[in-house]
Amino acid sequence: MARSKSRKITLFLCYNSAMKNQKAIPTVLLAFLLLLTNLFSCARQEVTETAKAMRPAQTPPNLGDDLKLKSLIVGLKKSITRLKKSQKVLHFGEKEISSQAYAKELSKILNVFKKDPSQVLSYIKNTFEWQEVYGREEWGEILMTSYYEPIYEGRRSKTARFSQAIYQLPKDFVEVELDAFSREDLGNFDTDRKKVGGRVTSGPIGDKIIPYYNREEIDIAGKLNGKGLELYYLDPIQAFFLQIQGSGAVRLKNGSIHRVGYAGQNGFRYQSIGKKLFDIIPKSEMSLQRIEAHLRTLSKEDLYQFLKCNPSYVFFKKLKSGRGRTTFGPQVIPGRTIAVDPRFFALGSLAYLSFQKPVFENKYSTVPLKFETRDRFVVAHDTGGAIKGPGRADLFWGEGASALQYAGVLTHPAKLWF
Repeated sequence: MARSKSRKITLFLCYNSAMKNQKAIPTVLLAFLLLLTNLFSCARQEVTETAKAMRPAQTPPNLGDDLKLKSLIVGLKKSITRLKKSQKVLHFGEKEISSQAYAKELSKILNVFKKDPSQVLSYIKNTFEWQEVYGREEWGEILMTSYYEPIYEGRRSKTARFSQAIYQLPKDFVEVELDAFSREDLGNFDTDRKKVGGRVTSGPIGDKIIPYYNREEIDIAGKLNGKGLELYYLDPIQAFFLQIQGSGAVRLKNGSIHRVGYAGQNGFRYQSIGKKLFDIIPKSEMSLQRIEAHLRTLSKEDLYQFLKCNPSYVFFKKLKSGRGRTTFGPQVIPGRTIAVDPRFFALGSLAYLSFQKPVFENKYSTVPLKFETRDRFVVAHDTGGAIKGPGRADLFWGEGASALQYAGVLTHPAKLWF
């Protein structure tokens, strides 16, 4: 909106200058200016209200699913279990429904699946109301990315190769609920964040909470050194990528695999390092693989200086077994779990995704031969630091190198309905 206003002002000044010019044609110029002003004023506004994040679908999708429905049923069961225990009201644009009532409707899908799996798609199509998301440039259209669970080599002790620690949640870390303060009118919080990380420190009139350490303070200044917080040591680049994914596994020298999951975040906004590389890697070719290849060309000092442009820092915890947990609670489901912005989309809800799946020549290829349209049901169980607004979603692809091949290049427009 600010950009539109600045252009209107510029055009107005040009018009005033033209009026002073005896050779100008004010009537024609005025018509031209009015046309441009109307065009800019019709620019899409940013959505900040949940009620405006969806609307009844103008054209419901033609249903299909490129995965086995069994994995969808697993996701729905997890949603139903959690929603039944909740007392929340779920928002789908202007429509509202209690979590228990929504769980009851999802349960009917399970009943249809038990009787005749072939009838599930038609039942959903004919029973549920379809809502299309506000999107980015137009209704229904989002930018879809993908995430996965990496398996990285690591060690319990620091070595020349495995020199960067991944840390468990520090004991002095506190979570500040800004939303609670705002509701009580105890501060003017001009932010879309409900919670931020902080730490307690002593002040002249008692203890106070200040922002937690950022990436530069942790990785370069060593603010967490000597506190016994190190879980494992990884290659610095892979330690950074593990934080982006939020969960994964570490393979030790003896071959044993140890899973780690998200435990907390320092409170700083996530900043994409990919955006800092557009002058090196064309936007159309941006991928995790290309980013890593570039980072490997940097010296260790230059690498840390570059990575600090993303001040966000993720802490981990050891997992006993299974895949990483979502924000909603259940484990991630390959191909079915999506991360969304919970300010606009209810966690636990059923959604439908149409996207472009990359096709590779072989399992070693990093550049797709082409993309093919795929459609499937997904469950909104997760969130992410980079997944903000009603025009974003992140699809969980799976685990290991095979998942990276797809997740690393999936950054394309897609369609999303709830």
